[in-house]
Amino acid sequence: MARYTIRTEAARPVQQLVEGMAKNLVDKLYGAEGPAWGTTISEIEETLLAVRETLTQQMLQQALERQASAETELRCPSCQASLRQSRRRKRRLVTRVGETTWETPLAHCTDCRRDFSPSGSTPGIGQHPTEPRPAADRDHGGGSGSFV
Repeated sequence: MARYTIRTEAARPVQQLVEGMAKNLVDKLYGAEGPAWGTTISEIEETLLAVRETLTQQMLQQALERQASAETELRCPSCQASLRQSRRRKRRLVTRVGETTWETPLAHCTDCRRDFSPSGSTPGIGQHPTEPRPAADRDHGGGSGSFV
């Protein structure tokens, strides 16, 4: 059997695990004998694409949940004062793998009297651990970029 090599360096540490999972999933989908004779490659591809989509969405959701639950020290980008997280807010986003939710911490600087969220316009990207929330985003849950 041909051995597929994972193209992305980040996935290389789990390549053997993925290969084992693929074997297990094929067994679950088609049994030990594989797809029934006469099943077209297109039909097999459709099934595998559906499995890939489900797996990708589940992994993204779990990764985002773990990221959101991580304890981080929040600092005011203006005065560098330590911020206390006031609450968390769930935001819906549309990603390349589908729609998901992302939980962001919300904090308030008592010195500057400003509200902050580290989200910016994209998850996990920013120059500071916290960034000012856009005015339209403060009370209405709106926003811009990929947020819906």
